[in-house]
Amino acid sequence: MGKYSFILFALPALMLAACSEEEPVDGSAGAEGAAVVTADIGAVGSRAAGSQWGAGDRIGISGTSGSVTYANVPYVTAAGDGNFAALNGKADGIFFHTNGIATFSAYYPYNDDLTGEEGSNTVIAASTADQSQAADFDFLYANGAKGSLANPALNFTGEAAFKHSMAQLVVKLTTSAEAGFAEGINGVTTDGRITVGGIKHNGRFDTATGEATANGYASTLVLQKPQVAGNTASYSL
Repeated sequence: MGKYSFILFALPALMLAACSEEEPVDGSAGAEGAAVVTADIGAVGSRAAGSQWGAGDRIGISGTSGSVTYANVPYVTAAGDGNFAALNGKADGIFFHTNGIATFSAYYPYNDDLTGEEGSNTVIAASTADQSQAADFDFLYANGAKGSLANPALNFTGEAAFKHSMAQLVVKLTTSAEAGFAEGINGVTTDGRITVGGIKHNGRFDTATGEATANGYASTLVLQKPQVAGNTASYSL
């Protein structure tokens, strides 16, 4: 009996010893190493949707920890305060698997329909034709957030904060009697028609690099819904 008792007690000890800090955790709810994600939007005055998160905003995070690669994992800031949690629950989020430093990137807004261009699975096809939907294509990108099993805080802040990948165009129309405008700015913006030519509406955004590029044919865009102050109307797109 002494021999068999020794074997029974030794097996659990061997099992525990095999699970070192350099081995991947199982990624289940409650497991150690779950990423704690915070994110800021940097100085992006050109962003159509402003420089603050909104309640329910979602980002997609990618990176590798140990031998485990995460791609386009959705995280959400429920209160819009920059504290993000895994959209589908902790078990489906990102876990650090070793004490080696792992670097992650992220983009906004999250999209689960990425196209595989040239073998890549990181590209979003977008169109800017409908400016009322600007929040859907006003892309942001962040890179350089670092974490580990010992320090699972994944902070997209400071140099790693989100940056604007798009460009904002603002057209200002000012009326005056000296320039031949007999009516005020409200009459001009109501009855007039202002168009901008040479605009390429279609493009692509690479969530791996943060690069936004236009493609396709150039066309015109009718400017609508300006912000009016005094005798000046500002159109932003």
